[in-house]
Amino acid sequence: MRRSRMLAVGLVVVGLGLAACSNGAESASLGFADDASAVASSAAAGDSTAPGDKAAACVVAPKAQCPGANLEFANLAGQDLSGADLSGANLSRADLSGANLAGAKLAGADLSGSTLSRVDLTGADMAGVNLAGVMMMDAQLPAVNLAGVDMSGSNIEGSNLAGSDLSGANIERTVATGVLMSKANLSKADLTYSVFNKADLSGANLTDATFNATRFSDADLSDSVLTGTDVIHNAMMRGTKLSGATFPNGRVCAQGSVDDCLK
Repeated sequence: MRRSRMLAVGLVVVGLGLAACSNGAESASLGFADDASAVASSAAAGDSTAPGDKAAACVVAPKAQCPGANLEFANLAGQDLSGADLSGANLSRADLSGANLAGAKLAGADLSGSTLSRVDLTGADMAGVNLAGVMMMDAQLPAVNLAGVDMSGSNIEGSNLAGSDLSGANIERTVATGVLMSKANLSKADLTYSVFNKADLSGANLTDATFNATRFSDADLSDSVLTGTDVIHNAMMRGTKLSGATFPNGRVCAQGSVDDCLK
């Protein structure tokens, strides 16, 4: 007779002391392994197996196959997960600081509240990922597709998102000091109450983006496109470079423009 198995996850990481946490029918545990692998066992709720069948193993390693895995609260700091399939995985409140996720498949994954400082996400598939409330300082995400994602309430200070697609993204109340977003697509993104002080947004497309008390002090907006925005009334600029920027009235700011779009 086959039986239903509740969602369960086990993690074994070398060098970590024995610890455990649980939340209802979901659980995660950390302990020791005999080799250098970190292992997670996962099963989707509603899956059924015959008695004695083993849960599908998710080896935390390069090119790991872990779609839909529940890794909530997992400590994966410094792990090499390059090329791994973590699509649809629950990584909320996980610690991925310093992890290598280059080329990883993260489409539809929940990373809300997670720690992603210094993580390498170069070439990762992040379509539809949830980044609300993440701590993602000094991360590498150049030319990544983040269209429509929610990263509200996050700290992405010093991260590299040059050339990334953030069109329609929710970037409200986000600390983005010193970020590199040159030539990024931020059209129709919501930047309400966010801080982009000292950020590099040169050549960025900000068409129809929402500004509301958005701060750009000492930021570089040269050659950016600001048509369809209310940058004049709802953005705070001090020491902001605007050379070559296209303002809502169609004016292209003269070279040397700072704080104001000179003719």
